[in-house]
Amino acid sequence: MPDSAAAKKPVQSISLATPEGREKAFRHALALHEKGRKAEAAQIYRALVTVAPSHAASWINLGTVLRGEGKYLAAAGCAARAVALDPDNPAYLTN
Repeated sequence: MPDSAAAKKPVQSISLATPEGREKAFRHALALHEKGRKAEAAQIYRALVTVAPSHAASWINLGTVLRGEGKYLAAAGCAARAVALDPDNPAYLTN
């Protein structure tokens, strides 16, 4: 579970250029998402899938945010992408 300090870190200070930076950004997005700051989390998930389109967890979490906003078609597209990238992850089939 992400710590609360991660939710306070400005996203601009996290580099997406390295796998480590992308993992930090993802954890930061999760912390924001869990705190209900879904628009901010979605912004990070979008940045992650732009630079790392094979990051299935960002796709599924972006889809979850979009579904909550009533953007069902876009959410379904994100979920489909996550499942295509990681078909053995059962969580993606129920998320």
